[in-house]
Amino acid sequence: MKLLVVVLTLTLLVGCNNLGDTDELIDHEDSALEHSTEEGQQGKEVTATQEEELTVDEFELTINVSDGDNKHYQYDRHNQGTNQIVGSETITGDSAIQESEELLAALSISPEHSLNKIQNTILSHLDLDGSDIEDLAVEFVFNNGEELEFDHVLSDDDHVEYPNIFMFELDIAFDNGEELDYYFDGLANQVEVEQRDGSELNGDDALAATEILLNQMNVATDQSINAIKRDILDIIDIDGDEVVKFELEVEFETKQAIKIKHELNE
Repeated sequence: MKLLVVVLTLTLLVGCNNLGDTDELIDHEDSALEHSTEEGQQGKEVTATQEEELTVDEFELTINVSDGDNKHYQYDRHNQGTNQIVGSETITGDSAIQESEELLAALSISPEHSLNKIQNTILSHLDLDGSDIEDLAVEFVFNNGEELEFDHVLSDDDHVEYPNIFMFELDIAFDNGEELDYYFDGLANQVEVEQRDGSELNGDDALAATEILLNQMNVATDQSINAIKRDILDIIDIDGDEVVKFELEVEFETKQAIKIKHELNE
C-alpha cells in the first residue's frame, strides 16, 4: 500500500468544473506579440513562433454537451470532400468549409494561447454555454506537418480546489529515435518508467522518478501547451531541441482530465 498512499497525496494546481474565465478570449492583436516574445525559448515549440507563416491544413473538433446536442467538425484543406459539421443537422460542402474556416480565423491558433483561451474562444464563436460542456477535443495539423492536440474532460465536482491525481502518463520521443515514458495509475497501484536507453524502472525506483515530476510540475488550463511543455522538460533536465513528440495526459479524482500533444514532422 506504500505506493498508493504516497502518490495519492500528491496534487497539481488545476481548474475544476469550469472552462476558466469565460471572458478570457483570444485577442488577435496580442497574437503577434506572443509569437515574437517567445522566440529563443527552450525547445522546438510549435513554429507559429517562427518566421514561416503557418496555416492549418487539417482541423478536427468534438464537443460533447450535457443535453446530447454534440458537435463534430472535420476540416481538410486539401481533401475538401471530407469536410463536414455534424450536430443537430449535418453540414457539408462549401457551407461546412466556410464555417470551419471562420472558426479557425477566430482562433488564430497559437501554442502560446492558454488552454482556457482556446476553448473559450471556440465556445464563444459557437455560442455555447461552458457550463453545459462535458468534454472538448481539438486537433490541428499545420502546413509544415506539425500537430497540436488538446483534450479536456471537465470535472464532475467543482468543490475540490486541488484534486489528487489518479492517472498520469507522459510520452516523449527524441530526434535520435529514443523514447522516455512515465506511467502512473493510482487506482491500479501501478507506476512505471521506461528510460531513454530502453531500461525500465519499477517499484520504488519508478516512484522516486515520478515523484520528481508530480511534486514540481503545474498543469492547469490557464497555461499554454508550450508553457506546460517547457516546465516539464526543465524539471527532468531535457533539452527541448531534442524532442520531436511530447504527449501528456493527467486525470484527477474529480474525473477532470487534461491531455496535450505536440508532434513535429521531422
